[in-house]
Amino acid sequence: MPNTIAILATGDELIHGDILNTSTPWLANQLIEHGFDISTHMATTDKQTDIEKSLCYLLDFNKIVITTGGLGPTSDDRTRYAIANVANRDLAFDETSWQMIETRLRGFNIPVTDNNKQQALFPEGAVILTNKNGTANGCIIEFDNKIIVMLPGPPFECRELFNEFVLNKLLALQIHQQRFVKKWRIFNVSESDIASKLDPIIEQTQAIIGYRVDYPYLEIKLYCQSDTELQKLQAKISSLLNEKFLADEYVKATDKLARFLEKNNIPMLITDKATKGYWQYQLLNITSLPFLSFNPDDIAVSPELHVTITGLNAFWQGDTHYKNMELEITIASDKAQMTQQYTVPLRGKRSLAFAAELMSCCLYEFITGRQHNACMTLN
Repeated sequence: MPNTIAILATGDELIHGDILNTSTPWLANQLIEHGFDISTHMATTDKQTDIEKSLCYLLDFNKIVITTGGLGPTSDDRTRYAIANVANRDLAFDETSWQMIETRLRGFNIPVTDNNKQQALFPEGAVILTNKNGTANGCIIEFDNKIIVMLPGPPFECRELFNEFVLNKLLALQIHQQRFVKKWRIFNVSESDIASKLDPIIEQTQAIIGYRVDYPYLEIKLYCQSDTELQKLQAKISSLLNEKFLADEYVKATDKLARFLEKNNIPMLITDKATKGYWQYQLLNITSLPFLSFNPDDIAVSPELHVTITGLNAFWQGDTHYKNMELEITIASDKAQMTQQYTVPLRGKRSLAFAAELMSCCLYEFITGRQHNACMTLN
């Protein structure tokens, strides 16, 4: 039996498409980066029979199954019952979990009902994982040389329990292989063009390279089995990608700028006549609200910078015969002023994402006194 891991997400809301399952990809990313092998992602309804069938199937081909969801107090929360049946264990009432549930609910002035008692039920012999952010504790149960990890559905609760309890437990099993990983995020490139240049570099090696389009970026991940191999391949690949970066980090330019503004609280007025609020949506957060404004009447303090963006007319006019549009950015302060003109490809709604990342890069470089090649060569 291979020492692989499968992830099972439960919930009608996932199957019906009411919400997006973000926990499974997050768990998979954590597991892969720590050297574990994942065989399957699966989602199932809240029906106990469906959960049991899914568990039995996954356990036939994997050593470990991680479940998320179905641990609430209502009649459709059946994950713990399904796990107990599959493991051939009775459910036992855990008094410590029940006391925690009562304390949390009363602290929020929420009535405690008998329904909540099912959240204190766990398969006999399970190791209970204390959830500090909700009423649904998780657990780990081992049987027949198999392991089921039961985690709550809400992403924040699921991630906290995994980081605090599960990851170290899995690492102690020593079924993972150390991986050395390098990530790149490059801007406005063709996936096929980049792959044709990079794939030959890793031929005849044990390395694995993967690509994912997140327009206007292309994400590249390199996995190696040794640091020596990683450093060697990283140098070769980086030399080919150097002119394609908007930033020297894996984060998007807009995320990098937003974090910088949040940390430094630079008073700024932005007149955005190009994206008409899209860029504002990407940048604003509670911390930056008093310092960053897109309306001159709302800014609380005198701005140190005034940023004016114009262009993208073809997008707003609905013209489809254009292939490219002009975008102009002017950044003015007491000490300096800069105007840059760029060409933005017309790609429907994705044009706004392209423009937002380009503007974020340009503004970040101006504020920090840097001047990256990408901001100059994309004219």
